[in-house]
Amino acid sequence: MLQESSKENLQVEKRHINGANYTMDITLVNTSLVSIKHGIYCANQDFYHTVLPTKNSILTYHSLQGSSLTLNHENLNVREQAAVLFQESAVPYQHIMKTNAEQKGEFVEIAVNKSYITNLFEQEKDYLEELLATHSSKLIYNLNINDLQLIQQLINHPYQGKLAEHYLNNKVEEAHLLQYHNWRHNKTHNKLKLHQKDKQALYDIKSYITKHFNKDFTIQELALKAGINQTKLKVGFKALFGTTTFKYIHDLRMQRALEMIKSRDYNIYEVAEYVGYKHSHHFSTAFKKYFGQLPTQVIV
Repeated sequence: MLQESSKENLQVEKRHINGANYTMDITLVNTSLVSIKHGIYCANQDFYHTVLPTKNSILTYHSLQGSSLTLNHENLNVREQAAVLFQESAVPYQHIMKTNAEQKGEFVEIAVNKSYITNLFEQEKDYLEELLATHSSKLIYNLNINDLQLIQQLINHPYQGKLAEHYLNNKVEEAHLLQYHNWRHNKTHNKLKLHQKDKQALYDIKSYITKHFNKDFTIQELALKAGINQTKLKVGFKALFGTTTFKYIHDLRMQRALEMIKSRDYNIYEVAEYVGYKHSHHFSTAFKKYFGQLPTQVIV
């Protein structure tokens, strides 16, 4: 979870809410540049949740589990495994919070000043215009494996004090660069022409990889399985899904490994073997490179 600190520029506050039919645990983190809110909730039915921001900001709401419906602001509904980037005002936001099938929900919010965005994307006029043209402008996108990886790095890290502040500031900048990349990818994808047969082949091979991510493949084997040539597989997969086949495999392995480690039901050797590594030390090295910490440092 987000680490607590008493340093002046890194303020952490934890809240526990007991509602009539839900419970919610919230961690608020503020640095000199960014604000991060991580919420986890459980409920046996939908419930109302009102938020009152203290200032205007550019906010990204990531719905990891469950979904959110906004009653008093147009088109801010967020489904599970999706995000919305918009200009938030210091006015009440009334939400209906929904859980997943396990009656759980989880979200992460990232807020920065408008000047943060305009400075970061100063030369990207089209992007700023689409995001900031009117007060109701917004960008809605599905969370891909890269987004989920970055969010995990944001809320699960081993750092404290000044080092934690630098780390969080850098991760939030990386998150906004990734959002910009998603926006550009969607623009490019809309222009790319793929035959329906090719698209179906790419979706089929993605499903196949998802089921067999712990096996080793060559691009030739995957192309043969998909029934398309290697070039079309590489270019089409990247265009449709925003990543390469082998990056997708690696992401699936790391995400599954993290889930297994958090469950505390497996040792490191068992996790490494399950996700396709023959040697646990190779797995530990890859895990640290991916998440910024060793498997033994993961906070449950």
